[in-house]
Amino acid sequence: MNNGYLYEPPDNRNNRKERSIGKRLFRIISIVLTFWLGIYIVSIFIQPQESKNMQKESVQYVIIDVCDSGTAEKINEIRLWKDYKNQLEDESQKVVHGEKVKLIKREDSFVLIKTGNGKRGWISDKYIKEVE
Repeated sequence: MNNGYLYEPPDNRNNRKERSIGKRLFRIISIVLTFWLGIYIVSIFIQPQESKNMQKESVQYVIIDVCDSGTAEKINEIRLWKDYKNQLEDESQKVVHGEKVKLIKREDSFVLIKTGNGKRGWISDKYIKEVE
């Protein structure tokens, strides 16, 4: 019987299986992509809020106050460290006595600072003076 069709393919079962597997695979991929896209969009909208809140809470300025411990003479320049734990100096980053910098983070007896020209580095907290 041709069930109202003018032409019936010789074996319709294999074609149906292939179509159903393709449809299932398409559904799974579309669900995964939709889920991933939703998470990505939510992260875009949430991230700026968190960074704005962090900036409002943590803005603090300090002044570089570098003196030689033996002679109490003011040292004009001091190098910043890339990594305070290993005390790796960065040759290009220096701060001068009396410079006002932004305090970013404190760890142990060191502080991460950001200079006026945007350079960042670590310095011992004994070389800074709080701004009131």
